[in-house]
Amino acid sequence: MSHVSKYAFIHAKMHGLMAKSWFDERLRFLFKITSLIDLSKTLFPDGQSAAGESELISDVQRKFENSVIVTLARLLSFFPSPPALLLQALREYDYRNLLTLLREKFSGLENIRLWDIGRYSLFKHAAAEFPQSLRATPFEKYIVLLDKTPLPELEFQIGRQYYEELIGCISALPAEERKLVHPLAETEIRLQNLLWALRLRFYFNMSFGEAEKCLFPLGFAGLTNQVRLVFELPPDDPKQWARLRFGNLFSAQRDGVIDPEAIEGRANQYIYKKTRRFFYAHPFTLASVYAFFRIKKYEARLVTSVSEGIRMGISPREIEEAMGVL
Repeated sequence: MSHVSKYAFIHAKMHGLMAKSWFDERLRFLFKITSLIDLSKTLFPDGQSAAGESELISDVQRKFENSVIVTLARLLSFFPSPPALLLQALREYDYRNLLTLLREKFSGLENIRLWDIGRYSLFKHAAAEFPQSLRATPFEKYIVLLDKTPLPELEFQIGRQYYEELIGCISALPAEERKLVHPLAETEIRLQNLLWALRLRFYFNMSFGEAEKCLFPLGFAGLTNQVRLVFELPPDDPKQWARLRFGNLFSAQRDGVIDPEAIEGRANQYIYKKTRRFFYAHPFTLASVYAFFRIKKYEARLVTSVSEGIRMGISPREIEEAMGVL
């Protein structure tokens, strides 16, 4: 089977799905919606909406994200043997389930809801069997760590593990595919480290010395020094933040002071735009399928942000700004 024909069918499917996605003009229409009921009817015209506001917002978010999972799992089913890179991308939901189970364990929350990726899941995540359900999985080490490690540190370790395994999948690719995917993953990992550092400084009041052990540079040159700048640059002089590698992404401000929330929105939009260009630039490759997986997850994040914004009474323009769209 030739390189092109191997991905021709999947490529056609992805382009059909992209045409129906909530981007560009369709996204601008979505931002204009000011009612959760109207949002639900727009996204699911043939469905029935939940009754109360809290149930409705949860219903919209879960139904949409579940539709993303179904789409990605269906694409995987077209492969006789799904590539490890795509499995890892879908199994991000396993990592999210693990975080939910850990938080439930620490907080005592009940009736938690988990994501179901079916036969592609790494573990049986029934809450009643947790943490024993982690045995014989890549998450087994957390059974022991659960009783002696603070929740924030566990959350960090889980995030780092996801990206370590993602890079491992990329490193195992044939040279041609690896050369395509690696820069895309590097951009995401660099940004995630910088955003993580931003949260540690502004939300947890950590110094660089305290935060350094919470990084996952994964061998990318100069990343630790860039993160150090996050702790050194003055919050009341946003222009100086252009010294970071991604320039204006980190100069978002509110009332003359660095705005971490707006920066995160800009960063997500930056990754999305880069990934979308990548998707169209490299047709008939595994790399383009991986890009599509990332795009669909971004779409789910958009729907979540729009629904949360409507619930809180935030104006469409403010939602766009928070998502980095403006």
